[in-house]
Amino acid sequence: MQDHLSSPSLANPDLLAHRMVQCAHNRDGLPELIVGVIFVIASGMCWPEVFFRSHPKQLLGLVFTALVLIMCAITSSLIKSIRQRYLLPWVGYVRLRPHPTSTKIKVLAFVQALIVAGAMAALTRYLESRDLKLWLLPINGIFIGVFQFVAGRLPRFWITGSLALCAGILLAFTNWSFELSLATLYLFVGIVEISAGGITLARLLRQRTEIEA
Repeated sequence: MQDHLSSPSLANPDLLAHRMVQCAHNRDGLPELIVGVIFVIASGMCWPEVFFRSHPKQLLGLVFTALVLIMCAITSSLIKSIRQRYLLPWVGYVRLRPHPTSTKIKVLAFVQALIVAGAMAALTRYLESRDLKLWLLPINGIFIGVFQFVAGRLPRFWITGSLALCAGILLAFTNWSFELSLATLYLFVGIVEISAGGITLARLLRQRTEIEA
């Protein structure tokens, strides 16, 4: 961690403090575990299209979509609650300092998400299934990978982000349907995230146990 914090690009004290808090926030693997669960649920939005040909697929798709939205809405509170209830004695608690532009950032992120969703919906409407795979799967993989690189800033995020990026590109050239390929991508990313988060949490708890012993 020292190498990350001693980088010349972090001469700015505010940037250095933000990086320290970011590393502390990701040190227990909980964010990855929760994000992994969200991706596994998100894959469920596509499976009904693969296995059902009638009305149940629409209902199941709505159920999984609602679950994803609920999980996204409660992620921050869920991580905070789990840390306070089960991990506080081992890892402590990190509270982010309120930032005056936080509301603007959230609005900007929401607008960006709407733009991405609108672009994907437009592509879905006007492109054939094969074209969808060639465009949207790599776009999904790149988006997930870049988000990992930017949000994580730790070596394990570079690994998981690279895996997501490569998976999105490789799945675009399979003979599978678009729905099956997208479901597989989300399921793969979810499993990778859960594995990385689980390993990180297990290592941290083991280290704390060894220190106390």
